[in-house]
Amino acid sequence: MMQILGKEAHEIDIVAVVGDRKTVALFNTLRRLPQSSARYQARGSQARCFYASQSSQGLRLGAYVSIIAGPDDEELEDCVWEEMLHTLGPLRDANGSAFFSFDNTATLEDRAGRRANDLLLIRALYESGAGPGCDPEVVLEHLGQLLR
Repeated sequence: MMQILGKEAHEIDIVAVVGDRKTVALFNTLRRLPQSSARYQARGSQARCFYASQSSQGLRLGAYVSIIAGPDDEELEDCVWEEMLHTLGPLRDANGSAFFSFDNTATLEDRAGRRANDLLLIRALYESGAGPGCDPEVVLEHLGQLLR
Protein backbone atom coordinates (compact mmCIF):
# COMPACT_ATOMS: atom_id res chain seq x y z
CA MET A 1 0.00 0.00 0.00
CA MET A 2 1.03 3.60 -0.56
CA GLN A 3 -0.41 7.01 0.22
CA ILE A 4 -1.97 9.24 -2.47
CA LEU A 5 -3.54 12.53 -1.39
CA GLY A 6 -3.85 11.28 2.17
CA LYS A 7 -5.67 8.08 1.16
CA GLU A 8 -4.34 4.56 1.07
CA ALA A 9 -3.82 3.33 -2.47
CA HIS A 10 -3.09 -0.15 -3.67
CA GLU A 11 -0.13 -0.84 -5.97
CA ILE A 12 -0.07 -3.66 -8.48
CA ASP A 13 2.65 -5.11 -10.68
CA ILE A 14 1.97 -5.07 -14.41
CA VAL A 15 4.04 -7.26 -16.70
CA ALA A 16 3.69 -6.78 -20.45
CA VAL A 17 5.34 -8.96 -23.11
CA VAL A 18 5.28 -8.20 -26.84
CA GLY A 19 7.02 -10.58 -29.20
CA ASP A 20 6.79 -13.36 -31.72
CA ARG A 21 4.71 -16.46 -31.00
CA LYS A 22 7.66 -18.45 -29.59
CA THR A 23 8.79 -15.68 -27.22
CA VAL A 24 5.28 -15.01 -25.94
CA ALA A 25 4.71 -18.75 -25.42
CA LEU A 26 7.89 -18.90 -23.32
CA PHE A 27 6.80 -15.97 -21.13
CA ASN A 28 3.28 -17.39 -20.80
CA THR A 29 4.87 -20.57 -19.45
CA LEU A 30 7.18 -18.66 -17.11
CA ARG A 31 4.20 -16.66 -15.78
CA ARG A 32 2.35 -19.96 -15.23
CA LEU A 33 -0.54 -18.85 -17.39
CA PRO A 34 -3.25 -21.52 -17.35
CA GLN A 35 -2.51 -24.01 -20.11
CA SER A 36 -5.90 -23.49 -21.75
CA SER A 37 -5.23 -19.73 -22.13
CA ALA A 38 -1.65 -20.23 -23.29
CA ARG A 39 -2.71 -22.81 -25.91
CA TYR A 40 -5.53 -20.57 -27.13
CA GLN A 41 -3.12 -17.68 -27.68
CA ALA A 42 -0.41 -19.87 -29.20
CA ARG A 43 -2.83 -21.17 -31.86
CA GLY A 44 -3.04 -17.67 -33.33
CA SER A 45 -6.71 -17.08 -32.75
CA GLN A 46 -8.10 -13.66 -31.82
CA ALA A 47 -6.36 -14.04 -28.47
CA ARG A 48 -3.03 -12.87 -29.84
CA CYS A 49 -3.66 -9.95 -27.47
CA PHE A 50 -4.18 -11.37 -23.99
CA TYR A 51 -4.74 -10.05 -20.47
CA ALA A 52 -4.83 -11.91 -17.15
CA SER A 53 -5.34 -10.52 -13.66
CA GLN A 54 -4.46 -11.86 -10.23
CA SER A 55 -6.59 -10.77 -7.30
CA SER A 56 -7.38 -11.65 -3.72
CA GLN A 57 -10.28 -10.52 -1.54
CA GLY A 58 -11.46 -8.02 -4.12
CA LEU A 59 -8.06 -6.37 -4.63
CA ARG A 60 -6.12 -6.72 -7.84
CA LEU A 61 -2.59 -7.89 -7.05
CA GLY A 62 -1.11 -7.98 -10.50
CA ALA A 63 -1.77 -8.03 -14.20
CA TYR A 64 -0.10 -9.78 -17.12
CA VAL A 65 -0.39 -8.73 -20.75
CA SER A 66 1.00 -10.79 -23.62
CA ILE A 67 0.80 -9.73 -27.24
CA ILE A 68 1.94 -11.69 -30.28
CA ALA A 69 3.05 -9.07 -32.80
CA GLY A 70 5.79 -8.32 -35.29
CA PRO A 71 7.57 -4.98 -35.70
CA ASP A 72 5.27 -3.82 -38.53
CA ASP A 73 1.99 -5.04 -37.02
CA GLU A 74 -0.77 -2.51 -37.77
CA GLU A 75 -2.82 -3.70 -34.80
CA LEU A 76 -0.05 -3.49 -32.17
CA GLU A 77 -1.08 -0.06 -30.87
CA ASP A 78 -4.70 -1.20 -30.59
CA CYS A 79 -3.69 -4.35 -28.69
CA VAL A 80 -1.49 -2.42 -26.27
CA TRP A 81 -4.24 0.17 -25.68
CA GLU A 82 -6.93 -2.41 -24.99
CA GLU A 83 -4.95 -4.77 -22.80
CA MET A 84 -3.37 -1.99 -20.73
CA LEU A 85 -6.85 -0.48 -20.33
CA HIS A 86 -7.92 -3.77 -18.78
CA THR A 87 -5.11 -3.47 -16.22
CA LEU A 88 -6.64 -0.17 -15.09
CA GLY A 89 -10.16 -1.39 -14.49
CA PRO A 90 -12.48 -2.91 -17.10
CA LEU A 91 -12.09 -6.65 -16.61
CA ARG A 92 -13.93 -7.78 -19.73
CA ASP A 93 -14.35 -6.67 -23.31
CA ALA A 94 -17.44 -4.65 -24.26
CA ASN A 95 -18.27 -6.61 -27.43
CA GLY A 96 -21.13 -4.99 -29.31
CA SER A 97 -20.49 -1.62 -27.65
CA ALA A 98 -20.85 1.48 -29.80
CA PHE A 99 -19.15 3.51 -27.06
CA PHE A 100 -15.90 1.84 -25.86
CA SER A 101 -12.82 0.72 -27.81
CA PHE A 102 -12.39 -2.60 -26.02
CA ASP A 103 -14.89 -4.17 -28.42
CA ASN A 104 -13.34 -6.94 -30.51
CA THR A 105 -16.32 -6.89 -32.88
CA ALA A 106 -15.60 -3.31 -34.05
CA THR A 107 -13.19 -2.18 -36.75
CA LEU A 108 -9.78 -0.76 -35.86
CA GLU A 109 -10.93 2.68 -37.02
CA ASP A 110 -14.06 2.54 -34.85
CA ARG A 111 -12.07 1.41 -31.81
CA ALA A 112 -9.50 4.21 -32.25
CA GLY A 113 -12.32 6.77 -32.39
CA ARG A 114 -13.69 5.60 -29.02
CA ARG A 115 -10.54 6.00 -26.93
CA ALA A 116 -11.69 9.30 -25.41
CA ASN A 117 -14.70 7.41 -24.01
CA ASP A 118 -12.35 4.80 -22.53
CA LEU A 119 -10.51 7.54 -20.68
CA LEU A 120 -13.80 8.89 -19.34
CA LEU A 121 -14.62 5.42 -18.00
CA ILE A 122 -11.24 5.20 -16.25
CA ARG A 123 -11.81 8.65 -14.76
CA ALA A 124 -15.25 7.57 -13.57
CA LEU A 125 -13.83 4.42 -11.98
CA TYR A 126 -11.17 6.33 -10.06
CA GLU A 127 -12.95 9.63 -9.34
CA SER A 128 -16.27 8.16 -8.21
CA GLY A 129 -14.74 6.53 -5.15
CA ALA A 130 -15.92 3.12 -6.36
CA GLY A 131 -14.00 0.28 -4.82
CA PRO A 132 -14.01 -3.51 -4.96
CA GLY A 133 -17.56 -4.82 -4.77
CA CYS A 134 -19.06 -1.37 -5.35
CA ASP A 135 -22.41 -1.01 -7.08
CA PRO A 136 -21.71 -0.33 -10.80
CA GLU A 137 -24.37 2.40 -10.71
CA VAL A 138 -21.92 4.59 -8.75
CA VAL A 139 -19.47 4.49 -11.66
CA LEU A 140 -22.21 4.87 -14.28
CA GLU A 141 -23.62 7.91 -12.50
CA HIS A 142 -20.20 9.55 -12.38
CA LEU A 143 -19.62 8.67 -16.05
CA GLY A 144 -22.92 10.37 -16.88
CA GLN A 145 -21.74 13.50 -15.08
CA LEU A 146 -18.48 13.48 -17.04
CA LEU A 147 -20.39 13.14 -20.31
CA ARG A 148 -22.51 16.19 -19.53
